[in-house]
Amino acid sequence: MCKKILFLISFVVVLGLVTNAFATERHVKQGATGGCPYGGLWFNDIESAYALTKANDTITIHKALGQNFGSYATVWDSIKTEDSIHNVTFQRYGTDHVVLTNGFEISYKTGWTIDGLVLTSSVGDCLNIWSRSTATFNKYDGILIKNTIFTGGTDKGIDASNTLGCEMWNVTVENCTFWNITGSDGVRMKYYSYDWTIKDSIFQSVKHWDSTAYSGTAVSSSDGGDVYADYCTFFDNARNVSGPDGGDSWYGTSPTTDNLVYFGNTDINSPYFLWLTTANDALILTGDSDSSYRGARPTPEPATVALLGLGGLALLRRRS
Repeated sequence: MCKKILFLISFVVVLGLVTNAFATERHVKQGATGGCPYGGLWFNDIESAYALTKANDTITIHKALGQNFGSYATVWDSIKTEDSIHNVTFQRYGTDHVVLTNGFEISYKTGWTIDGLVLTSSVGDCLNIWSRSTATFNKYDGILIKNTIFTGGTDKGIDASNTLGCEMWNVTVENCTFWNITGSDGVRMKYYSYDWTIKDSIFQSVKHWDSTAYSGTAVSSSDGGDVYADYCTFFDNARNVSGPDGGDSWYGTSPTTDNLVYFGNTDINSPYFLWLTTANDALILTGDSDSSYRGARPTPEPATVALLGLGGLALLRRRS
């Protein structure tokens, strides 16, 4: 019996190694042509890279050629309607500044990771994790969203408003910044959202004017599992966490609700967009779950502070 168990364990380990050995990293860079120094050819847009993607692959997105940022207008039809490609990572290259201007939409994916991007949209949600009405049942599991900025969405930062036939389990939102969400909520979980983790994130200016008052909630959940926002900072939101109505959002460990977050640069085209300044409270600079900074971007090294812009420099002088 012992030999059978050892054989089974060895088989699973070898299978995992073989699967990872065939995983591919594809590199996207607008304006680049010819051979890519990281292997293969450059892809000029994300859709072209995704067309060749298989499970366990990575799509690495670079800043545009000759620019200090990359701005990609996304068309996600293939990603929204294809259900078999799982465990895919979308990440920025190094510290490159990469903006997805039309948001991001996922339908029926498990094990996906979104890392280091800036998501904005003038037509709706920054990130929509949705269920198609044509499906009878499906389940998300294990989506990780980290080091990502959500800003300027005309609806929600992350919208996970599911319908019957879809459950969403084990989603982690970690070290993200939600800033100036003017359409609705920062993170909206509605129906069948369970075991979500939200931590180490900043929610600031999540609100919209509805003709009589400001409304919108930084973290909102209903008709699913309770969600606790651990080591998160809330400021200038119409509402920070949703009230009790069965499957709710709550303040978790070490929240802050009265600390304005000072960003050195608020120009979305700047490589230092929403980086923190040293003027921030210690809980924001070193108060996340591993004693590092909250939100998506750190405080830059002193040699790069001059690049943050006159607004950030004026703020630093005022606070010194």
